[in-house]
Amino acid sequence: MRVLALYGEPNIGKTTSLLLLYKKLLASGFVQVMGYYKRFSNGDIIDVLEKEGVLIGIVTLGDYVKGIKSLKYYLKKLKDAGCLKAVCAASKTTNKIQPLDHIKYYTYHLIIPKTIEIRKSKQLVINTNDANLIFNMI
Repeated sequence: MRVLALYGEPNIGKTTSLLLLYKKLLASGFVQVMGYYKRFSNGDIIDVLEKEGVLIGIVTLGDYVKGIKSLKYYLKKLKDAGCLKAVCAASKTTNKIQPLDHIKYYTYHLIIPKTIEIRKSKQLVINTNDANLIFNMI
């Protein structure tokens, strides 16, 4: 499985960018695979999408390194589902083990730095640009 990780500090728009990507994938003809979609109480999601027999996984949980909310756990779920590619968020944390450490286990992984914009009026544009960048990599 190829992993594309949107990486950056917490609360800078990674989840927002990936939710925009998710909507764009659905609008471009990807469909949900039954049994995988889950929305978490904090707004994060996990899902598996399919188009022309190709499975793409997406998980916006990128803050946790241990347990059943960890990025490692959800990337394994996407791999076990047969996803050719997985897109995820990965936050920089103060923990000794970083979410990126779990991404690097995959032979093909690409770490995409999240574009930062502090002006609220520009954040949607920046998040959309990040979503489009990843969409073009899929």
